[in-house]
Amino acid sequence: MSIEAIITLCVILVALILFITEWLSIDLVAFLIVITLILTGVITPEQGVEGFSNKATITVAFMFVISAALLKTGALQYLGNRLSKTFRYNFNLGMIMLMMLIATVSAFINNTPVAAIFIPVVIQIARSSGQSASKMLIPVSFATIFGGCVTLIGTSTNIIVSGIAEKHGLPPMSMFDMTPMGLIFLVFGVLYMVFIGIKLLPKSNGSTDLKSKFGVRNYLTEIELLPASDSIGKKLMDSSLVKELEMDVIEVRRNHSQFSLPQGDFVLEEHDILKVRCDIEKLKSLKDQIRIQQAPTIKIGDDDLKSRNSTLIEMMITANSEIEGKNLKEIDFRRRYRAIPLAIKHREEVLHNNLYDVKLKAGDVILAEVKNHFITELKKEEAEPDAHFVLLSEDPFLQFNKRKFAIVMAIILGIVVLAAANILDIM
Repeated sequence: MSIEAIITLCVILVALILFITEWLSIDLVAFLIVITLILTGVITPEQGVEGFSNKATITVAFMFVISAALLKTGALQYLGNRLSKTFRYNFNLGMIMLMMLIATVSAFINNTPVAAIFIPVVIQIARSSGQSASKMLIPVSFATIFGGCVTLIGTSTNIIVSGIAEKHGLPPMSMFDMTPMGLIFLVFGVLYMVFIGIKLLPKSNGSTDLKSKFGVRNYLTEIELLPASDSIGKKLMDSSLVKELEMDVIEVRRNHSQFSLPQGDFVLEEHDILKVRCDIEKLKSLKDQIRIQQAPTIKIGDDDLKSRNSTLIEMMITANSEIEGKNLKEIDFRRRYRAIPLAIKHREEVLHNNLYDVKLKAGDVILAEVKNHFITELKKEEAEPDAHFVLLSEDPFLQFNKRKFAIVMAIILGIVVLAAANILDIM
């Protein structure tokens, strides 16, 4: 065995160890592989950087750009939320629909970002439908692999193999060369995972989230039913707020009347104001149908959904913070943090009235709605040595933008048609 072969095998072994242990980031390990092989003379510097000019590499890079564009349309979250109802009533049907949806997307978008995109969506579906996330995430991963086998652009492996084949004088793969066998893998793979594979996976509903265990994420808020709400005219027990989001309705205010702890057959009417108890994840799941106008009221059924560029965050006041002992009015909370407070976790009590007058103490948690563009500034302030708060969570919600979605789908369709018809090269 030559010295070059020994060096190469050693580099591969060390790289595998680093990939498995994650002592270094994957991209850094990849660059170190190239640098090591160049410095030891196994390859020349020109050979080391040759891959960056390979059209397969460029194609893969731009597939990641398309994946990011699709994510920013909010379409995947929108579809995921729509599937929550199906999972509640029929888990197997929900899994088949979810895996086929993911496989379809993965057939035309690189499978790695698709998996990353759908992880938070699947976790949200599990929470809202009461299912176990541990039985859903592995099938989601496999669905992206099955979908990636259907077309040339489904996975970076297909594109790279096609590029290498072309480099060695073989004809490149066409867009749908592997589709017949890919569809067979997809159908049987989904059926196996739904009816056999899932049964082999562990079921875990236990939460390791300390914030959940200690009840930090429970809040009271008020909801107003506007004319477009689907809960109007329904009994409380049949309302989506109770059936799907499992909110506790503590009180209903109607005109000058007040109904405490209403019964399940209480019929909801337009402009009813409901005081509900819910956790932050359920509150976030409402964001595809609400607009927060004035804290802490949430209005459901409003058709004029303009305030979509915001994020729900939790800010915990730190010890020795200059905020401690002051109220939100004194620190000019709304202007200083570009945020609207919705509730305050004050010791064991959750407050939602007169929030600007509450004297804050270390350990208090503020639930607030913040403009998305200001999240970066909050993170910078949080990272400072004398930070006044810690962000417990910040989960941006991407509203489904039909115009952007149409643009992205038109581009994807253009790629498929032009490449399949050999009008333009896939790159």
